[in-house]
Amino acid sequence: AVIRVAAGEKVKKGKLLVIGLDNAGKSSLVARLCGEEVRTLMPTRGFAIRSIKLSGGGVISLWDVGGRHDVRAYWNAYYGKVESLIFVIDATDRRRMEEASEVLIRLLDDASLAGKVGAPARARAGWPAR
Repeated sequence: AVIRVAAGEKVKKGKLLVIGLDNAGKSSLVARLCGEEVRTLMPTRGFAIRSIKLSGGGVISLWDVGGRHDVRAYWNAYYGKVESLIFVIDATDRRRMEEASEVLIRLLDDASLAGKVGAPARARAGWPAR
């Protein structure tokens, strides 16, 4: 797996939050990034932390957080603990695309994500909420 960092920037340690709806493929993505074969995975009930060692000696921790509706209310507890985030969408699940869109819009409007690397442009730019 290749993780790109801005030119000249050295990463010693980083924390990346991986979120999205349940069954969106978050744990599969994390497994692939860690160089593992993707098999049938059990749903993430809470969260799991995995690490990737970078060629320059740095380490990125991937915080894979469950996406069930009842778990999403706790996502914001992780925002202050990570530097960046990935929102995973299952583009093949058309019946849940609207729900994914609504959840993503709420993230885009969340002021607590402002200033995060890779944070939604809306939060980073300080755009007003909808």
